[in-house]
Amino acid sequence: MRFVEKNIITNSLVIEAQILLNASRHYNQSDRVKDIIRKLYYGCCAFCECSPEDGSFFQIEHFYPKNVTAYKKYAKSIENLHFSCQRCNTLKGRKVHLNIFSPNYFLSGGSWSLSKIEKIEDELYYVGHLLFFKNSITPSINRGLETIKLFDLNNINGSIRSSRQHLIESRLRVYDNVYKILSVIYELILNYKKEFDNAIIILFSIVIKYTNSSSHFSTMVIHNFGSDIYKLLVIYNAKKK
Repeated sequence: MRFVEKNIITNSLVIEAQILLNASRHYNQSDRVKDIIRKLYYGCCAFCECSPEDGSFFQIEHFYPKNVTAYKKYAKSIENLHFSCQRCNTLKGRKVHLNIFSPNYFLSGGSWSLSKIEKIEDELYYVGHLLFFKNSITPSINRGLETIKLFDLNNINGSIRSSRQHLIESRLRVYDNVYKILSVIYELILNYKKEFDNAIIILFSIVIKYTNSSSHFSTMVIHNFGSDIYKLLVIYNAKKK
């Protein structure tokens, strides 16, 4: 999971979506709302970061279940709607999960509060293709652990019905692709010649795209390779002078 900016005051897309939701009978009625939510999340699942082809079909997910009486009034609140793959939505089910991270908004005292991006980034992190957790404030709720467990983000529960094997394989493919590209860049810089410049620039542009929010598993790439990409850029700029 990563923090997704969805400011209800300044983001014009969010404002438009809420106006359309207010005018709709059902949260799923407007194709434009669906399109906006897809854009806000860059087409990546709010919980596992997979792309459409990795997570079966996508759905609009209610963080607070619309079937629970206490939360029915939030069925058309943009703060409560997230872009989710079918697998994550199924695993979350119709239960109320108050101990997991929300990608942006959560209810506090009946009002919407913004999740802390620092807390999500500090307590959920990748080592290789696997997600780990740490609880920054003991003995507070370990939201990182609860999020990983609920969505089975490391595919350890063993259930065939809810298997996340495809998710793990997809993360491994992205990890392997970035690793190979960086290995080639490293070799080109190590044996630097002026005629390598075009190839190096193209490879850097490809690998940097993997760190963009619009790329699925960008959090994994940043956690594993962010510092390496930066160091190679610095070394390359020094070499070509």
